[in-house]
Formats: sequence, structure tokens, C-alpha cells
Amino acid sequence: TTSRLPSSILIKFTKDLENIFSNSYKLCRGRKFLSNLIEICISKGGTDIILIHEHRGVPDALVISHLPKGPSAYFTIKKVVFCPKKWKKRNNNLPPHILIDNLNSQIGKRLCGIFSSLFSFPSFKSKRIISFIGKNNQILFR
Repeated sequence: TTSRLPSSILIKFTKDLENIFSNSYKLCRGRKFLSNLIEICISKGGTDIILIHEHRGVPDALVISHLPKGPSAYFTIKKVVFCPKKWKKRNNNLPPHILIDNLNSQIGKRLCGIFSSLFSFPSFKSKRIISFIGKNNQILFR
């Protein structure tokens, strides 16, 4: 879900996230409070909720929360690059393979658990690979 009145860039970013997470769907926030959104997500069988924040029309933060009681993680977003249209056409609904590198600390191991819970078990037929790489106190996502 996004803010109540998302910008066009935030809507585009949300669509890219929907393509990345093959088993996800977007909740239109409208005038609903966060507690109502969580209840809707749980009733539809959702296990996680991702909240996307923006500042002046640019996505700047991401909150990932495991339902119903956590844990939650807050991430700052920098240097967003959108997917080219030709890659969106190739997207299939098979879960991707996950590559996690250089997240060896205790916090890194906890983040690995959070990231891996967002994706279902990959299929051998899947040709997509998603990587989370720890570098210079940042997590690179491709």
C-alpha cells in the first residue's frame, strides 16, 4: 500500500514491486487506516505487508512487516531505477530464485529471514534471480 494520494512515480514503483513479488497484490488505501489495511491483508491470507513512503513524489522508504505481530523492518530507498518495459512483458508468475550475499552479521541474518519470507519456494522452471547484496553498510537489490 502507499500514501493516500500517491504520485505517478510512486504508482509506477508499486507496479514494479508487484512484478518482483509474484504472489503479491496492491491494496488501494483510500481513506482506510493502517489497522484496517492489516485486517484486510490477514483476511485475504496475506503474510506480509509492505508500506511505501514518498517524499515530494519520489519513493524514499519501505516498511516490511510480517503479519500478524512482526518483525518489521524499515529501509531507506536511494537511487531507484525502474524496470524497462521489455522486462515486464517477460515476467511470469513463477517465484524467483533468491541470492543473498555478504549479510553475515546477526542483523544481516535476520534481514535474510525477512527477505526470504517475502518469496515462496522457487520453481526449477523459474528463470528469474533476485539478489540482495550487502556492501558498505547498504543492501543492493537487483
